Amino acid sequence: MEKYRFFSEEWVAKFCEAINQSAAYREAAAEWEWPLVLVLTKSAEIGYPEDQGIWLDLYHGECRRASIVRGEEAQQAPYVVSGDYYTWKQILNKELDPIRAIVLGRLRLQGDIGVIVRFARGAQELVEAARTIPTEFPDERGGP
Repeated sequence: MEKYRFFSEEWVAKFCEAINQSAAYREAAAEWEWPLVLVLTKSAEIGYPEDQGIWLDLYHGECRRASIVRGEEAQQAPYVVSGDYYTWKQILNKELDPIRAIVLGRLRLQGDIGVIVRFARGAQELVEAARTIPTEFPDERGGP
Protein backbone atom coordinates (compact mmCIF):
# COMPACT_ATOMS: atom_id res chain seq x y z
CA MET A 1 0.00 0.00 0.00
CA GLU A 2 1.33 3.40 -0.97
CA LYS A 3 1.95 5.79 1.90
CA TYR A 4 1.81 9.57 1.69
CA ARG A 5 4.31 11.81 3.44
CA PHE A 6 2.60 13.73 6.25
CA PHE A 7 1.65 17.27 5.17
CA SER A 8 2.74 16.70 1.52
CA GLU A 9 0.63 17.87 -1.43
CA GLU A 10 -0.48 14.25 -2.00
CA TRP A 11 -1.38 13.78 1.66
CA VAL A 12 -3.40 17.00 1.64
CA ALA A 13 -5.36 15.88 -1.45
CA LYS A 14 -6.09 12.53 0.21
CA PHE A 15 -7.19 14.38 3.37
CA CYS A 16 -9.79 16.39 1.43
CA GLU A 17 -11.04 13.17 -0.20
CA ALA A 18 -11.24 11.43 3.19
CA ILE A 19 -13.21 14.34 4.67
CA ASN A 20 -15.69 14.14 1.79
CA GLN A 21 -16.08 10.39 2.28
CA SER A 22 -16.91 10.79 5.97
CA ALA A 23 -20.63 10.76 6.70
CA ALA A 24 -19.80 11.35 10.38
CA TYR A 25 -17.88 14.55 9.53
CA ARG A 26 -20.65 15.72 7.19
CA GLU A 27 -23.16 15.38 10.03
CA ALA A 28 -20.93 16.85 12.76
CA ALA A 29 -19.94 19.88 10.66
CA ALA A 30 -23.24 20.51 8.87
CA GLU A 31 -23.28 24.11 10.15
CA TRP A 32 -19.53 24.85 9.83
CA GLU A 33 -18.83 27.38 7.07
CA TRP A 34 -15.35 28.82 7.54
CA PRO A 35 -11.93 28.02 6.11
CA LEU A 36 -9.56 26.35 8.55
CA VAL A 37 -5.78 26.25 8.34
CA LEU A 38 -3.77 23.60 10.15
CA VAL A 39 -0.19 24.79 10.55
CA LEU A 40 2.77 22.51 11.05
CA THR A 41 5.48 24.64 12.61
CA LYS A 42 9.05 24.44 11.40
CA SER A 43 10.78 21.12 12.13
CA ALA A 44 13.87 21.32 9.93
CA GLU A 45 15.50 18.26 11.52
CA ILE A 46 12.81 15.99 10.06
CA GLY A 47 12.24 17.70 6.74
CA TYR A 48 9.93 20.67 7.40
CA PRO A 49 12.30 23.66 6.96
CA GLU A 50 9.56 26.28 7.35
CA ASP A 51 6.09 26.61 8.79
CA GLN A 52 3.51 25.25 6.39
CA GLY A 53 -0.24 25.01 6.57
CA ILE A 54 -3.07 23.06 5.09
CA TRP A 55 -5.82 25.41 3.94
CA LEU A 56 -9.12 23.55 4.20
CA ASP A 57 -12.08 25.21 2.52
CA LEU A 58 -14.71 23.57 4.69
CA TYR A 59 -18.38 24.35 4.15
CA HIS A 60 -21.37 22.55 5.64
CA GLY A 61 -19.62 19.22 6.12
CA GLU A 62 -17.74 19.25 2.82
CA CYS A 63 -14.13 19.94 1.87
CA ARG A 64 -14.42 22.12 -1.21
CA ARG A 65 -10.64 22.55 -1.59
CA ALA A 66 -7.44 21.77 0.27
CA SER A 67 -3.97 23.12 -0.44
CA ILE A 68 -0.58 23.81 1.11
CA VAL A 69 -0.05 27.42 2.21
CA ARG A 70 2.97 29.16 3.70
CA GLY A 71 3.84 32.41 5.43
CA GLU A 72 1.24 35.15 5.65
CA GLU A 73 -1.28 33.23 3.55
CA ALA A 74 -1.55 30.63 6.32
CA GLN A 75 -2.68 33.34 8.75
CA GLN A 76 -5.53 34.67 6.56
CA ALA A 77 -8.18 32.11 7.53
CA PRO A 78 -10.64 32.91 10.32
CA TYR A 79 -9.50 29.77 12.14
CA VAL A 80 -5.85 28.76 12.31
CA VAL A 81 -4.56 25.93 14.48
CA SER A 82 -0.77 25.68 14.82
CA GLY A 83 1.39 23.04 16.38
CA ASP A 84 4.65 21.22 16.12
CA TYR A 85 5.18 17.98 14.26
CA TYR A 86 5.12 15.77 17.35
CA THR A 87 1.83 17.25 18.61
CA TRP A 88 0.15 16.70 15.22
CA LYS A 89 1.52 13.18 15.12
CA GLN A 90 0.14 12.44 18.60
CA ILE A 91 -3.27 13.74 17.48
CA LEU A 92 -3.23 11.53 14.38
CA ASN A 93 -2.23 8.54 16.49
CA LYS A 94 -5.15 9.26 18.87
CA GLU A 95 -2.76 9.86 21.76
CA LEU A 96 -4.03 13.44 22.16
CA ASP A 97 -7.46 14.97 21.54
CA PRO A 98 -7.29 18.13 19.37
CA ILE A 99 -9.51 20.23 21.67
CA ARG A 100 -7.54 19.11 24.72
CA ALA A 101 -4.33 20.03 22.87
CA ILE A 102 -5.69 23.59 22.42
CA VAL A 103 -6.70 23.84 26.08
CA LEU A 104 -3.26 22.55 27.17
CA GLY A 105 -1.48 25.01 24.88
CA ARG A 106 0.06 22.27 22.75
CA LEU A 107 -1.84 23.70 19.78
CA ARG A 108 -2.32 27.44 19.30
CA LEU A 109 -5.68 28.69 18.08
CA GLN A 110 -6.35 31.86 16.14
CA GLY A 111 -10.12 32.32 16.12
CA ASP A 112 -13.11 32.00 18.43
CA ILE A 113 -12.55 29.16 20.92
CA GLY A 114 -16.29 29.07 21.62
CA VAL A 115 -17.04 28.14 18.02
CA ILE A 116 -14.27 25.53 18.03
CA VAL A 117 -15.66 23.96 21.21
CA ARG A 118 -19.16 23.97 19.70
CA PHE A 119 -17.77 21.99 16.76
CA ALA A 120 -15.55 19.69 18.85
CA ARG A 121 -17.14 16.59 17.34
CA GLY A 122 -16.35 17.94 13.87
CA ALA A 123 -12.72 18.39 14.92
CA GLN A 124 -12.62 14.79 16.12
CA GLU A 125 -14.13 13.62 12.83
CA LEU A 126 -11.46 15.55 10.90
CA VAL A 127 -8.88 13.56 12.86
CA GLU A 128 -10.73 10.32 12.06
CA ALA A 129 -10.72 11.24 8.36
CA ALA A 130 -6.98 11.98 8.49
CA ARG A 131 -6.36 8.65 10.20
CA THR A 132 -7.71 6.79 7.15
CA ILE A 133 -4.81 8.08 5.02
CA PRO A 134 -1.82 5.73 4.79
CA THR A 135 0.70 8.14 6.30
CA GLU A 136 4.46 8.12 6.24
CA PHE A 137 5.95 10.03 9.18
CA PRO A 138 9.50 11.23 8.39
CA ASP A 139 10.85 10.47 11.88
CA GLU A 140 9.84 6.82 11.49
CA ARG A 141 11.94 6.25 8.38
CA GLY A 142 15.15 7.76 9.63
CA GLY A 143 14.96 11.35 8.42
CA PRO A 144 13.67 13.72 5.72
